[in-house]
Amino acid sequence: MLTNLLSIQNGPVSRTCTAALFMIATVGPAACNGDDSSASSTGASATATTTATAPTSSSSQGSTATATESDAGSDSQGDSTSTSDGQTTGSSTSDGSSTTSPLTTTDGTTSTSTSTSDGTDTTGSTGGDCEGNMMGEIDFSYLWVANSGQNTVSKIDTVTLLEVGRYKVHPDGIPGGSPSRTSVNLHGDMAVANRCNQQDPVAEGCAGVTKIAARNEDCIDLNNNGNIETSTGSNNVLPYGQDECVLWHTPLTEHSNRPVAWTAGELNPNTCKYENAKVWTATSNAQDPNSVKVYLLNGEDGTIEEEIVIDGWQGNGYAVYGGAVDSKDDFWFVGGYSQQLGHIRRADLTYEVIAATGTPYGTMVDSKDRPWLLNGSMHRYDPMSQSWQDAPCPFPCTSITQDGDGNVWVGGVANGDIRLIKVDADSMQITDMITKADIPDLGNSWGLATDVEGYLWAVEMGTQAYKIDRTDYSYEVFNNSSSMYTYSDMTGFGLVNVIPQ
Repeated sequence: MLTNLLSIQNGPVSRTCTAALFMIATVGPAACNGDDSSASSTGASATATTTATAPTSSSSQGSTATATESDAGSDSQGDSTSTSDGQTTGSSTSDGSSTTSPLTTTDGTTSTSTSTSDGTDTTGSTGGDCEGNMMGEIDFSYLWVANSGQNTVSKIDTVTLLEVGRYKVHPDGIPGGSPSRTSVNLHGDMAVANRCNQQDPVAEGCAGVTKIAARNEDCIDLNNNGNIETSTGSNNVLPYGQDECVLWHTPLTEHSNRPVAWTAGELNPNTCKYENAKVWTATSNAQDPNSVKVYLLNGEDGTIEEEIVIDGWQGNGYAVYGGAVDSKDDFWFVGGYSQQLGHIRRADLTYEVIAATGTPYGTMVDSKDRPWLLNGSMHRYDPMSQSWQDAPCPFPCTSITQDGDGNVWVGGVANGDIRLIKVDADSMQITDMITKADIPDLGNSWGLATDVEGYLWAVEMGTQAYKIDRTDYSYEVFNNSSSMYTYSDMTGFGLVNVIPQ
C-alpha cells in the first residue's frame, strides 16, 4: 500500500502536487509542473447568457418538470425535463441578517462553537512562498458516503477500506433528513446536505446541512470529561447530538436541499494554509417556484452569511440538483431535471443563469474551471467562450470525477459490458473503458471520486463501493451494512483539483 505522496509519481497519480494539497499532508506541499495543455474545444454550440451587476427579475420560460424518487430515498433518473431560455441573470445579496446554526449538546441545549482546535479550517497548499516544500507521510484519507434511509453518513478509511465512523446528521423527531451529497474541505472535514424529500408545506428543519470533523483533535468535548465521545464504526452510532465530532447542524425549511460544496478559503502565505472556508448549498424556494435559494454558510459554526435568491430558475421538483466550486470559489450548480446551469461569483455574489444543452444529473468542475453536466450524455461548459461542447455516452452516464492526471472518468447505469469510461478532458473523446471483464460485479456506479493516493472510487446505489487502481483496473471492495447514495466530492479531491497549482 502506498504511504508516501512522493512515491506515487509512477503509480495511480503522477500529479503529486495535486494529491499533496489534500488534507493529509503533514508538512507543506510541493510545487509541480503538471500537464497543463490547453487544447480548445471544437463543435461547441452557443448558449444564451447575460451578466448583470444589478438585481433583475424574470421568469423561466420552460415547461414544468416532474420527477419521482424511489422508496429507498434515492433520486430517480426521470425522463421528463424542462427548458429555460437561459437569459435570466442578476445579483442578490443578503440583507446582513443571519441565523445561528446550533450545535446540539447532550442535554438538548444548543451552543455555538468553532470547528477546529486552532480556530481555523485549513490545510497546506501551494502559492507564493508556500511552493517548493517537501511533502510528508499520509496522515489520513476518507471517503464520506451517505446512508440516506438511515440519516447517517459513513466515514471510510480509503487505505484500509474500514468504516471508522458513522454519524447521525438529522435531528430525531423531525420529518425529512435523507442525506445525500457530501463535500470535504481542505482540512478533511465533511459537510452533508439533507434532502428533506417532503412535499410542501414541509416541517421546520426538514432539510439542512451538517458538518463533521475528520480528526478527533478538532472535535469538541461537550461534557468536559476529557474524552471525545464519537462513533468508531457502523456498530457504534451515537444518538443525534451526542457525537462530539458532529460540529454543527444548520436546519433549513425547504422541500429540497441537495448540493453542498466547500470553498477552498483564503491562502495564508505565512502558514501556507487555507483559512476561512465557507460552505455553499442551495434549496427550493417555497415563496416562488420560479426561483431558488443559494446559501453561503460560515464553515466554523454553520451560520448563514449570505442568502441569494436566483430568479428565472425552474424551482419545482428537485430545484437544484448538484454543485461544485471552481478555482475562484465561485459556485456552479445544476437544475433538478431542468436544462439550466447556475453560477454565483464568490467575489461579489452576482450570478447568471445559463441555458444548458442537456438535462443535468451528475456534475463537477474540472481543473480548467469548466463545469460538466451528465444525464445520458456529456455536456461541458467553457466560461471563457461561453459555449458548450457535447459528447455521447455509450451507456446511461450519471456520475463523474477527474483524476490527478487530468483524465475524466464517467459512470452510471451498467449497460452491457461497459462499466466506466475514461474521457479526455479537452476533446471529450473516450480513451478507455472499464468493462464487465475487468470488474464483473460493478453495477450502477452512482458516485465517482478520486482519493489521495490516486485510486478511483465507484460507489454503487447499494451496499458496495469499489476502490480501483487506474493503471491495471485491479480493485478492492468495501461492503456497507446499509444502502449508500452519494455522488459529489466525497473525498475532497474535486476541491483540490481546481486549486491553482
